[in-house]
Amino acid sequence: MQDSFYRSVLENSPMGYSYHRTIVDKDGNPCDYEFLDANSAFEIFTGLKVEHVIGRRATEVLPQLRDGEFDWISYFGNISLSGEKGQIEQYSRPLKKWYRVNVYVPEKGYFITHFIDITQEMTRLVELDRFFSVNLDLLCIADIEGNFLKVNKAWESILGYTAEELGQKKFLDFVHPDDIEKTLEAMSKLYSQEQVLNFVNRYRCKDNSYRYIEWRSQPYGNLIYAAARDITKRIDYEKNLEYWHNLLQYIIQYAPNAIAVYDKEMRYLYVSDRYIDDYGLWGRDIIGKNHYEITQEASEKWRDIHRRALAGEVVHSEEDQFQKSDGSVEYTRWECRPWYGLKGQIGGIILYTEVITERKKTEEALIKAKEQAESANIAKSQFLANMSHEIRTPLNGILGFLDLLQESGLNAEQKEYMTFINSASETLLNVINDILNISKIELGVLELDDIEYNLRMAVESAVLPFSIKAYKQGLNLNLLVKSDIPQMVKGDPSRLKQALTILMSNAIKFTEAGDIYVEAGLNSKNDENVEILFKVRDTGIGMSTETINKLFKPFSQGDTSSTRKYGGVGLGLSICKTIVEMMGGEIGVASVEGEGSTFYFTVVLKEAKNAELQDLPDYSILQGKSILIVDDVSANREIAKFYLEEVGCMVHEAASASEAFSKLIRNDLTAKYHAILADNHMPEMDGHELATALKVIPSTKKIPLILVTSVASIGEAKKAKENGFAGFLTKPYKRSELLECLTMVIGAEKKSKRDKELFITRHTVEEAKYAKRLKILLVEDDRINMEYFAKVLKQKNLHCDIAENGFLALQAHEQNKYDIIFMDCQMPGMDGYEATKRIRDKEGIKNHTPIVAITAYAMAGDSIKCMEAGMDDYLSKPVNVQQIMAMIDKYCTE
Repeated sequence: MQDSFYRSVLENSPMGYSYHRTIVDKDGNPCDYEFLDANSAFEIFTGLKVEHVIGRRATEVLPQLRDGEFDWISYFGNISLSGEKGQIEQYSRPLKKWYRVNVYVPEKGYFITHFIDITQEMTRLVELDRFFSVNLDLLCIADIEGNFLKVNKAWESILGYTAEELGQKKFLDFVHPDDIEKTLEAMSKLYSQEQVLNFVNRYRCKDNSYRYIEWRSQPYGNLIYAAARDITKRIDYEKNLEYWHNLLQYIIQYAPNAIAVYDKEMRYLYVSDRYIDDYGLWGRDIIGKNHYEITQEASEKWRDIHRRALAGEVVHSEEDQFQKSDGSVEYTRWECRPWYGLKGQIGGIILYTEVITERKKTEEALIKAKEQAESANIAKSQFLANMSHEIRTPLNGILGFLDLLQESGLNAEQKEYMTFINSASETLLNVINDILNISKIELGVLELDDIEYNLRMAVESAVLPFSIKAYKQGLNLNLLVKSDIPQMVKGDPSRLKQALTILMSNAIKFTEAGDIYVEAGLNSKNDENVEILFKVRDTGIGMSTETINKLFKPFSQGDTSSTRKYGGVGLGLSICKTIVEMMGGEIGVASVEGEGSTFYFTVVLKEAKNAELQDLPDYSILQGKSILIVDDVSANREIAKFYLEEVGCMVHEAASASEAFSKLIRNDLTAKYHAILADNHMPEMDGHELATALKVIPSTKKIPLILVTSVASIGEAKKAKENGFAGFLTKPYKRSELLECLTMVIGAEKKSKRDKELFITRHTVEEAKYAKRLKILLVEDDRINMEYFAKVLKQKNLHCDIAENGFLALQAHEQNKYDIIFMDCQMPGMDGYEATKRIRDKEGIKNHTPIVAITAYAMAGDSIKCMEAGMDDYLSKPVNVQQIMAMIDKYCTE
């Protein structure tokens, strides 16, 4: 009966029951176990039938038993062999359930299991663990004594502690000493089963730093469930916000001007002491109060200003009047603007007021002083303009007729006198120009034009007129204008030429023998501007470091002694420096005393990209032609080679006549030379002697020869033609003159006998530019200048009509179609500006006669005034032959 009782208890037990025998291997280690008995709860919890498992091994019943991570056979076997008890909560992979199992040993080698299914309970725990693990806040379960029972990973990431490290200490062990008391108060509430919300204390991190933690805790019996959040950044932000609030309040309070900050309801947030003072609000607590309640007499004007600012407008006044509380009136400038919140919404307005009464008084005094100064400057400028006109007009006639007189067949003594007179006149003109320019600089009226012009022509027209003076001093003048510079630029050509002229004059003045070399090329460029680099190199006296340090200063000279050899007033380089810097460039010098100097400067110009480019001459006939250059000066050969190679010539060089013979005769290479450029002055054999020798050699006599000489003396061209030269050029020459002369010489070889016998000179090239006789009108009231201009044109086989004032110019323009008009600006009756405007009105947009201004004025804005009147170009008196012909060449060549 006892056995049946126990059997009934087992069968009706809510716990699963099973009885097993451990099976061991030959070494005595558990390797399996056998099912001996089981109850009905076994079937419920495992899903296995009792009759199917009794008498069978576990590995037979559950083949996957060994596949899981937990070794059930070893666990049960070791307990049965040791006689110990066991309790375990473990997942069974074969049965896919969690079990809580108690193991007993009735006798060695046998064991009994009592177990229940805890799958649902474990699933809830797993879900809780997952919630703990993914939550960013600090989560924990603790007992009422302050011991941690369960924590999530956030404790480690935020505070640095692992769950094990937290489990070894009590809650209070981590609290900041200053926060212990209030923490204990919070814990006493939890003891009383009260909920604690939004409690903040400082918690020590593993690195011994402290972080602010905000707690929400709920007691449940002996357990405390808590969620905490790290609010250190928020606390720091609030402290920082408080700091900036206090700082802003301090800055505004002690600002020297009246400042008031309002919210959207026009309540005061901040005010400065100056605001309180200006508005008589001392002793009144206005922060948080409405502005209109404080200042009930606020005008409708200011109410409207406030409304506009609250709508987002910035309202301001540079000058206003304000009546203070004591009745006095001040001048003020003010601004009322909105201020914005973190989300970009308007939070209120700021009013800033500055008292400018003293500044107003100072400005009125300055305006009065400025008007007086401007009146004085206007008088000075007008005086300079009148002085310029009165001096330049007669000088134009003097210098012009001196040039003409020197070509009128004077004897040697008369020519010598003329040279002295001409030199003295040019010196006087240079001094006048320097004094006028430095006066303009000091008055601040030196300005730059901004017109389109041909850069190469501007450089050539500034340098080439010095060739005669250089030759008379026995100097070689060389000019190289590189092809990388743009054709058309925008800027002030007159000032650029002035800077070059100053450097050229100095180079010739301080060089007694040798060479002067001028170069212009592209230094850099971008989308809008080009920077041009100019160099003027001489072989003159050079300068010491001490002298260089004194350059570019007004009235400064290298030699200031009373026995100095070189004259001048010392203004040129100072003027040059001012011009260069106004053009956005820099100027400098490199010099060796006794060897020479190189002055260099840059200017920044706008590239005239949309300008109507001048038609380029056709030099295609020169492409592939072989040219021999014979010259003992390497610089001369380099310049000619540079220009010729640009148009496709194959250039060969010879430094002497003997080297030229060697190249011409050796290996019978004569067939490859299409022309020879021969310098006139060379050691051993000059250009004429070379030509004579070549003309008697059958293999060389048909090669066209061009003679190149420094200056064409009387009869030089005739002699060159008689000696068999086909062309004749004087140095320095323009690039166009060299290429056009060579084009005509080589082209003549393919034409008629008459063309072949044509002798090509610079004048031939110039004459070839004019396909018809030009009609020129000169508008000038000065009789001397009329005569000079007419004689200059007559020398060039040209003629002009003359009108003595603007009225006569209009009549002449109506009756004739002129190719170009030279217009004086200052004339009685109708001046040149008005005459030009009327001509342009009558011409309309279909016709356009080039008009070049000729004026004795040289003041700032003169050229701009001419352009605004409708003129095309501008010449300042005194003008010379080269300038006149340059304008005709620019506007009248086909």
